[in-house]
Amino acid sequence: LIKCADISHPSRILPLHKKWCALIQEEFLNQGDQEADLGLAKSRGMDRKTCNSQSIAKGNVGFIKFIVNPLFEIMRSRLHNPQFSRNIASNLGYWHKIANKSGSPSAPKELSPKSLVLKKRIGLKFNPRRRHASSPVNSPIQKQRANTRGGTLMNPIS
Repeated sequence: LIKCADISHPSRILPLHKKWCALIQEEFLNQGDQEADLGLAKSRGMDRKTCNSQSIAKGNVGFIKFIVNPLFEIMRSRLHNPQFSRNIASNLGYWHKIANKSGSPSAPKELSPKSLVLKKRIGLKFNPRRRHASSPVNSPIQKQRANTRGGTLMNPIS
């Protein structure tokens, strides 16, 4: 049930799901920037130069088909909300349409690398040194781990 909550944005209405996709995409792109700054190869899907609407859509199709939908299918009897399944199907259809369009050179406006404005609109604080927009590095252990990595690529305790 906790994992369902963690990955639940595809089960929400499309406008809310798209907002979360934009936030997550920005997080991925920031990680790619940090990897480049450290001289590392950028992880797949985390390069601003190769990010476009089709690659984002294909990533979301795979995420929904192979991770979200199977988990929500298992939990359907416990969640007691058929709207989740309808939203997942609808959102999957949305991403399929974008993934199957040819000649889409850039990301949709709501998924652009400039989505920091979106974060301000929904009230999340953003710090590119942290993995999650709203999870601070507070404990001494977290601070020590962050310092030993030279500014983290991810927050180890979140």
